[in-house]
Amino acid sequence: MRARLAAVGAIALVTALLFLPVFVGLATGAPRWFAWDVPEQYWPDLVYACEALHDGALPLWNPYDRAGYPYYADPQAAAYHPTTWVICALSSSPSMGWATARVILGFFLAGAFGLLWLRRLDVPWSGAIVGAVVIEAAPFMRHNWELNLTGALAYLPLMLWAADRAVIERGARDGLLLGLAVALSAWMGSPPALWLSASFVLLYAAGRLAGQARAHGRVALAE
Repeated sequence: MRARLAAVGAIALVTALLFLPVFVGLATGAPRWFAWDVPEQYWPDLVYACEALHDGALPLWNPYDRAGYPYYADPQAAAYHPTTWVICALSSSPSMGWATARVILGFFLAGAFGLLWLRRLDVPWSGAIVGAVVIEAAPFMRHNWELNLTGALAYLPLMLWAADRAVIERGARDGLLLGLAVALSAWMGSPPALWLSASFVLLYAAGRLAGQARAHGRVALAE
């Protein structure tokens, strides 16, 4: 238990360091938010969804953006993701801070799910922490931190963990877990991230299946 708490604490610390200006701003009463996509698209999308739901309407058509467009059909709005529902349950008109917090949460989840996957592979806690930090703080993640790409890629380690379970244990529950992990990535609304994640997971699963075949033979795989 101590090792788990220490590992999660390390991931939380790395996340705080990655977004240090945000946390320093909050502590000093001078909050600093992201630029570009978060305030221009993701935050307005979130506000529209929450206000519509609290007014008793389904957020199907957004009349406030681009002269109106089908909100329900826009993947980037993340209308179906659980984080959107939780935020809307907590606030009828979320502030910019909620949209920022969702970005930071994505980085933390990338590290936490990285721990989960690496520990399943029997990587020692020290190595698992290092590996999880590399996943969370990778250049691709940091370069695209204000995009929903990072929010979707946060679930890649979870997909790898679930795929490993599906390949090794091959239970119905494992298949459902894999489906849920893929859905959580898809619902963040980044088709490129979903494509990259799914392609990587397919290759990983194929490699694990090949390893199982070498170790146990085709008969074991068919059982």
